Amino acid sequence: MKYRFGCIITNDVYAEGHAPGMGRNRNNSPRPMEVWWVDMLRYGNGGGKGRPVVVLGTTGDRCTCLPCTSKNGTARMRLLDPLYAGLDGDSYVTLDSVSLTPNTLSHRLGTLCKDDAEELRNMISDYRSLHSI
Repeated sequence: MKYRFGCIITNDVYAEGHAPGMGRNRNNSPRPMEVWWVDMLRYGNGGGKGRPVVVLGTTGDRCTCLPCTSKNGTARMRLLDPLYAGLDGDSYVTLDSVSLTPNTLSHRLGTLCKDDAEELRNMISDYRSLHSI
């Protein structure tokens, strides 16, 4: 099944500093498909909003993450089991990626369930194959 959604775009985002998060692995880095809390602030926008993010991976000193939201919309995947991921209600993963430093992740909330992780991987794979990335 093919999905229609927008581009996965890295936005200019930075995060407020936090003490190193709890629940990291022995290398002190977040793992793919884990859900972490971060206070995100947008450049030029002023203000910001704390929100959960799904970690896609870590390279060097950067984590590629997908923000979560409680609002449905385009380019979003609804989580089948938000409680398993440590979220408290209906949640959607946006497909606009953000690049963060691992030490800005405040604390680990949980991990995507197997079905949500597989669905997210399929959506990203479909996007890459459609756009030859």
